[in-house]
Amino acid sequence: MTFLHDVTRQVHDREWHQLIFATRGHLEVIVDDTRRIVPTGRAVWIPAGVKHTDVMRAPISMRSIYVAARVRGMPMVMRTVAVTPLLRELILHVTRIGALERATRGRGDSRSS
Repeated sequence: MTFLHDVTRQVHDREWHQLIFATRGHLEVIVDDTRRIVPTGRAVWIPAGVKHTDVMRAPISMRSIYVAARVRGMPMVMRTVAVTPLLRELILHVTRIGALERATRGRGDSRSS
């Protein structure tokens, strides 16, 4: 997704884990009283069920990868991670094709944007 104007997604949570990444620009993720500024080259892992607010500062292009909460071994705390060139390409590839498990998520689903 690309935004030419600032966009704020008010407090929400998801049933899936989320890895949110800005390919250009920066975003902010707010949980409780903690604000994480996430520049290009970093991503934020948000475990399923964590209430948060996303603030996208325009111009920004961002991508999100969603992982089913039932997948074992996923971190259960929010954290900022460095996006290596390999991880960047994996994120871009998965969001381009729409889903890795077609039976669960399909092309055009807003959760794979």
